[in-house]
Amino acid sequence: MNEIIFQLNDKTVEAHEINTLYTLIGWNNSNQRTEDRTVSILETSAAYATARSGGELIGFGRMLGDAYTAQLLDVMTTPAFRKHGVATQIIQLLLDWSGNRFLGIYLIDGARNPTFYERLGFEAADPETDRLMYWQPQL
Repeated sequence: MNEIIFQLNDKTVEAHEINTLYTLIGWNNSNQRTEDRTVSILETSAAYATARSGGELIGFGRMLGDAYTAQLLDVMTTPAFRKHGVATQIIQLLLDWSGNRFLGIYLIDGARNPTFYERLGFEAADPETDRLMYWQPQL
């Protein structure tokens, strides 16, 4: 397996690479993700992170934000690289970048795997019923 290279705001990433990743993991089954729209998410994201192996995009995640809060979105890894720490590194890179920029960061746990996010410092809004999770910087 090649070395995995992580990068914040990778200006070389192309919309078609991200759309291929969305399709590969099943988040583009109706081909609703167009290159124009994907370029737009890169332009409007506060930050995004990529992971590459052998030049191939194998992971991606992004953050939307305003002056107070941010949302972690679209954390995805190709199936061949799951359980290799790729998503963890992507999230950690984004959390490190965020520092104290936001009062908090939230996400919706679509994978229903709260322990994954809890390892990174997120807490469930309501552990019994909610997939909404929060992270707050250490002030």
